[in-house]
Amino acid sequence: RGTGGIGKSRLARWLLERAEELGAALGLSASFASGPRGGFESMLRRLVLSGDLTGDALRDRLTRRLVEPGGPLRADEAARLAELLEAADLEVEQMGNLLTRLLRHEAGGRAVVLWLDDLQASIDGAALAQHLLDHGAKDGPFPVLVLATLRDDGDATPIADELAHHPATVSHRLQALSEPESATLMRSLLGLDRGLADRLAHRTHGHPLFAIQL
Repeated sequence: RGTGGIGKSRLARWLLERAEELGAALGLSASFASGPRGGFESMLRRLVLSGDLTGDALRDRLTRRLVEPGGPLRADEAARLAELLEAADLEVEQMGNLLTRLLRHEAGGRAVVLWLDDLQASIDGAALAQHLLDHGAKDGPFPVLVLATLRDDGDATPIADELAHHPATVSHRLQALSEPESATLMRSLLGLDRGLADRLAHRTHGHPLFAIQL
């Protein structure tokens, strides 16, 4: 958690990419910055390689990808997933159950890192994260890290705040960089001399995004 520009997303992206580079985990991400549902639908479509397909074409792709041969879903479940992907509202419990099985299958025994960005903007996204925490291991051990990033300068949904107090959750609040830390970042990124780096560090108020944008 933290204010905008403090480095939450950059840190989460680094963790996701590093886990995949090492082959330690399957990394997936969904951003809710553009709306409460869009990021999750995009993530699922990337996972099942469905692109922009709709209707019968989407159902056929999901059947081939997830049912035949030896896939994680039955034919009726693949058809239901297609309906959920095209529905206006997210059916959290049904989607959560299907997503858990999909992740188990796609991970192939590896851990899963699921990054949910700007989670404060989505009730459904927060509910889905809670579902994974509560029910993800009901069919056996399932190593999944749900990595949620939330802005403190926006209106967080109540369920997003509840996640911070979930027994399986560890909450970290990112603080602004000190001026010496900001100056070090400026020098390493921009190659500035110490005096100019110090002046810029004073103006950025400890927000590394400003330095990166420069």
